[in-house]
Amino acid sequence: MSTSSVQRPLRRALLLAVLLGSLQCSENSDIGPGEILAIHMVPGSLVLDIGQEFAVRAFPVDADSAFIASRHVSWSSDQPAIVVVDDTGGVSGQALGTATITAEAGGVSGSTFITVSPPEIGFGGLDTARFAAIQLDPDPADLDVPVRTLRFVEIDGLAVGTITYGAGGSGWLQVTLNQGTTPTTLTLSPSTTGLGAGTYRATVPLTATTPGTPPAALDVELTLGAGPTIALSPATADLFAVPGGADPAPVTLQVTNAGGGTLGGLAAGSITYGAGASGWITSATLNQATAPATLTISAQVGPLAGGTYTATIPITSTSAVNSPLAAGATFTVTNQATIQLSAPPPTLIANHLGGNPTPAAVQITNGTSGTLANLSVSVSYGPGATGWLNQSLNSTTAPATLTLSPVTGTLGVGTFNATVSVSSPLALNSPESFPVSLQVRTSFAIDVQPVLSTINCSGCHGFFTIPEPWPHNLLVGNPACPSFPNDSVWVFPGNPNRSYLYRVLTAQVDPGCQSIDFQPMPPGGLAPAPLGIIRQWILDGALNN
Repeated sequence: MSTSSVQRPLRRALLLAVLLGSLQCSENSDIGPGEILAIHMVPGSLVLDIGQEFAVRAFPVDADSAFIASRHVSWSSDQPAIVVVDDTGGVSGQALGTATITAEAGGVSGSTFITVSPPEIGFGGLDTARFAAIQLDPDPADLDVPVRTLRFVEIDGLAVGTITYGAGGSGWLQVTLNQGTTPTTLTLSPSTTGLGAGTYRATVPLTATTPGTPPAALDVELTLGAGPTIALSPATADLFAVPGGADPAPVTLQVTNAGGGTLGGLAAGSITYGAGASGWITSATLNQATAPATLTISAQVGPLAGGTYTATIPITSTSAVNSPLAAGATFTVTNQATIQLSAPPPTLIANHLGGNPTPAAVQITNGTSGTLANLSVSVSYGPGATGWLNQSLNSTTAPATLTLSPVTGTLGVGTFNATVSVSSPLALNSPESFPVSLQVRTSFAIDVQPVLSTINCSGCHGFFTIPEPWPHNLLVGNPACPSFPNDSVWVFPGNPNRSYLYRVLTAQVDPGCQSIDFQPMPPGGLAPAPLGIIRQWILDGALNN
C-alpha cells in the first residue's frame, strides 16, 4: 500500500472533524423549534485500531429534520472493555471486537457501530521480493523493503522470526530491521555462495508486540542463473580408419559456454587411454582459451589392428563451475563403411509469426572404406512441438547432402529441439545422430508493440517524453532518467531487471530514479501473459524485429 493510500482516509477523517466542529459551534442557540424526534449519528459505523481515538458526533433533530442544539447528550458503550466513550463522544479502541456507542437526549437515542480491528503490518505493497544473479558473479545488491502499518496506529515491538526456506537450499538470506517501530525498513541480503543454478525461495516472518497485531510474512525469491559452464558438441569425437590405411581426417568438437558470464582460461589436459592401445591421438588442441572454441583431435592408424579404441581428454577452465569436463574420443578401425557427418547446424533463428529460417545443409560422407548406401533420415522431437523440421536427401548413397528446412508456422515464442538421425544398414555406426534447435524470438512489431499500445503513460504523466506508440530507437538503451543515464535506461537488452520499463510494469524501485509508489504501472498492472511478452523480448536482446 502506498503512503498516499494511507493518507487519503486520514484526510477524509480530518475533513469530517472540521465539518462536525462547525456544527458543534451552533449548539449555543436553538435551531429547531420542536422536540427531539431522532438523533443522527456521524459516522453511523466506524473501524478503529487498538489505541486509536476518534470523535463521534450526535445531532438531535425534530420532526422537520431541523437540528436542535442541546447540551444534554449522554453517551454510553455497551462494551466498555472494547470501546470506551467520554461525555463528549470521544471514543477509543481498547481491545479487539465490536461495540455499540449510544447517544441519548430527551429520551431519544442514536447509535454508532464500532469494530476494533488489529493493526496490520504491510510491506509497501510488495508480496514477493525477487533477486536475480549469475553463479560466480557478485551477490545481488541488498534490497530495502519498507515496513508500515496498513491503517493509522503505528506498530511497536517488531521482530524478525525464523526464516523458512523452500526446497533446494537454506541459509542464503540475511535479514535486518533498522528499528522495531513502524515505519521501518527490512533489509534483505542474499548470498549465492555454494548454490547451484536454480530458483530458491524463502519466507521472512515479522511479529509485533502491539496488542492484536497478527504476524506478517514476506516471500523472497532468488533466481540464480548458471555461471560459466563448459559444454561440448558433440561430447565425443568419432574417428574411423582402415587397418594399415591412411590416417583419418582430424575431428573437431565445439567448446561453448552453457551458462552465463565469460568462459575463459580453457585448456586441454593430459590424455587418458582406454584398454587396447595408447598413443594413437597425435594432438588435441584448442584454437583459443575463451569460449566459443574448437577442440581439434588428430589420430594415426600406425600398427593398430581392427577394433575400437577409446580415450578421454579433460577440458579445464579457470572460470567454469564444472571444470574439468571430459571430452571423449573413439577410434574405430574397420573395413566397413561408417557414416560421417559435417558439423551440425547452429541454432536456427526465426521471428515469431515471421518467415522461415534459411535451410541448413549437413554433408554425409563415408568415413572408412566400402560403399555407404541406402541412407535414410528420421527426426525425433523434444517437448513443445513436433513436425516443424522438414528434411530431404539429394542422394541415398554417400557423399550426400541432407537439407533441413524449419517451418515456423504458428509456433509460439521459445526454443524447440529435435534430434536428426542418419541411418544405413551398411554402416558400422548406424544410426548417427545430431541435435537441431530452432529459436523463435519475440517480435517487436508483432508481439511487443500491441502490448505497449495498451500502456498510456502520458495519460497520467504529462511529463512523459517518449512518443506513443513507443519507437524502438528511443526505447532501447535510452535513459529513462536523464540525471542517472548509467543506472536507468528504458530497456537494457538481455536484462529485464536493469530495464526501467520492466521495473515500472512490475512495481520495482529503480535506484536511479524515484520509487514507483509501490504499485505497478499502468494502474492495476499488466496481465501475466503480456508482461511475459515484454520480459521475453528483453531477454531475447530487445531486437527491432
